[in-house]
Amino acid sequence: MDLAVWISSADNPYMGIDKSETNGSYAAATLSGNVMAGSYDVDTVRVDLRGAVVVDNLGWGTYKEMNGKSKFDDILPATFRVTINDVILRRNTAAGSERLGFYLAGQPCSNLTAAKTPASATAAAVQASLRVANNTAHSSLVGLMLEANDEFELCSGVVGFNLWRNWDFGVFTVKAIRTSATLIDVTVAESKHVGALILYQGELADPVEVQMYRVNFIGISGPESCSICNGSIPMTGGITSDLSCHQKLSRQSYNRE
Repeated sequence: MDLAVWISSADNPYMGIDKSETNGSYAAATLSGNVMAGSYDVDTVRVDLRGAVVVDNLGWGTYKEMNGKSKFDDILPATFRVTINDVILRRNTAAGSERLGFYLAGQPCSNLTAAKTPASATAAAVQASLRVANNTAHSSLVGLMLEANDEFELCSGVVGFNLWRNWDFGVFTVKAIRTSATLIDVTVAESKHVGALILYQGELADPVEVQMYRVNFIGISGPESCSICNGSIPMTGGITSDLSCHQKLSRQSYNRE
């Protein structure tokens, strides 16, 4: 099965370059108000086109095929994969992905100044900084995988995510990010391993930092959450008899014994 939805350019589907661009604008593409379920070992929604609008969608059950694959297989299907900046991504929910809820190229931090301090900014400036906002990921292996922005700015940021009950991480930078990182208005709750792990790839003396504005980390919220998958899952793989545990962890997962 191919992707459920792929928003891209016919000219360069992997880089999101749209040769129909005129006077600084891009051909419009909108995905709004959809329910998408059960993509098989591929992303449910992939966006490679600048100017795309993805709002008010629900994606659930992104499936990871493990049969016949190496235990070290590191292909990570995402419910929503956005590989490029200049995309409006708002009020979407990723539920129950067996790998990633969201894979997101962060925004250049210079575009997020108003979001950092909205009280001292105009309403128009705040709205312009919220191209990505109010998205939710839950019950996935990783809620949000953050990658560097594609505009060669040395800081990548994200605004307005609710990430809860994700198995390994709420926020993660797999194989490390090559820029500083900024998180704004993010809530991470009930992660089974770590709320946020921001790894940096570069030189020891690089002037790199992680900034957080109004970020909340919440532990286990009640006894029903504490009781979920109390036993460990063996490194040898296979399906555990405890159905409250993740059924398809990779060898790299941090929640094996």
